[in-house]
Amino acid sequence: MPKLSKLFTRKQIDAIRNDLIAKHGDQCAVCKRPRSAFKNRLACDHNHRTGRIRGLLCFYCNKRIIGRHTIETARKILDYLLKYDLPEAK
Repeated sequence: MPKLSKLFTRKQIDAIRNDLIAKHGDQCAVCKRPRSAFKNRLACDHNHRTGRIRGLLCFYCNKRIIGRHTIETARKILDYLLKYDLPEAK
């Protein structure tokens, strides 16, 4: 799994980060909390197989939510929650 620094130069990463901030605001793309709420800067989340940049994430969302899941596991989680958390039909 390559890191961004292996795929892009520092100048390219900074340009990507600035573009994401301009387009989506200076906040985590998942939890929507502003960058000012965090001690560390937001991470540039990317697909480790393709290198495609997805957005800026806080440490928690990057490591604990997005970092552990694929589309397939996210679908399984959604199916599970929908099965047990939907209100019962009357």
